[in-house]
Amino acid sequence: MYTSDTFIEKHIKRNEGGKGIFKRCLLIFMALMIVAALFAVPIVLGFYELLYASIPVSALVIWGFVVLFQRQFVEYEIEIVNDIVNVSKISGKKKRTELVEFSLKDCEYIGPVTEDRFKTDSGVAELKLVVTEKKDFPVTEDIWYVLVNRPEFKYMVVFPFDPEMFQVFRRFNPRNVYRYVKPVKAKESEVNE
Repeated sequence: MYTSDTFIEKHIKRNEGGKGIFKRCLLIFMALMIVAALFAVPIVLGFYELLYASIPVSALVIWGFVVLFQRQFVEYEIEIVNDIVNVSKISGKKKRTELVEFSLKDCEYIGPVTEDRFKTDSGVAELKLVVTEKKDFPVTEDIWYVLVNRPEFKYMVVFPFDPEMFQVFRRFNPRNVYRYVKPVKAKESEVNE
């Protein structure tokens, strides 16, 4: 029997909110203060020869802070190819780090975080990887998790659910997937009546 290959790719941008903006502003402020100190200290102490060294040192400081600033922008990528799930972290839109790779067949459970089972599974999992927009994700039907059972340890991946993922989950691990009822969209004529 021929079955078609499955490919799903989902990008999630991490939104830190006010805390992230505060971190970025603090980084800019610290960079400006260090550069100002590199020029002010030689002038105040009368070591004018050190002013020439302040230029390359301040350039290095600014470069370092630019790198730190760019790493504040984090994205996650979930890629599903047949039964293999690959979760990666992208820092500064450049550096890609593979976080986990697992087979859907290794999953002990796949379902929403609203289930009672989520609390028990959180206690059992030795590692909890949250790849949602916010670290403190809302407990809704739109956020799902997988509990992966490896011989070494168990870990959990929390992610935003996409209905097209459900078919893949059911195809490769039908027994351990939460029963998802696809919402039916009402016709416009029924809504207006």
